[in-house]
Amino acid sequence: MSKIAIAVKHRKEGMKIFHPEVQFIRHAAGVDYQKAKDIISSGAPFYFAELYMNDHVDIDEEIREILQKLNELGLGARILEIMYDESWEDLNDENDALLDEQVLINMLDEAVGDFS
Repeated sequence: MSKIAIAVKHRKEGMKIFHPEVQFIRHAAGVDYQKAKDIISSGAPFYFAELYMNDHVDIDEEIREILQKLNELGLGARILEIMYDESWEDLNDENDALLDEQVLINMLDEAVGDFS
């Protein structure tokens, strides 16, 4: 079991609330407009999930939608992975937790059908 965090890979400054990037992050992260702009400019993780739990089918769908939209918007995704028994607060170096997007997609693909 893994914990996943998703952040914006290509940070952008000076976004306005009407920009589609801000609208998307606001919706995906469930935050206000200013926080969405801050997430885009800082590259802070905005989506957190644990894989292979009872809600895996829903999490799989959410992750795929987020990755697709981030790429469509030109933001890209920076993905972090830690083990289920680790804490995000204990992560000293994010580079140690980086996970390639295609590896995550492969992980999700391999689990298709294992959860209902």
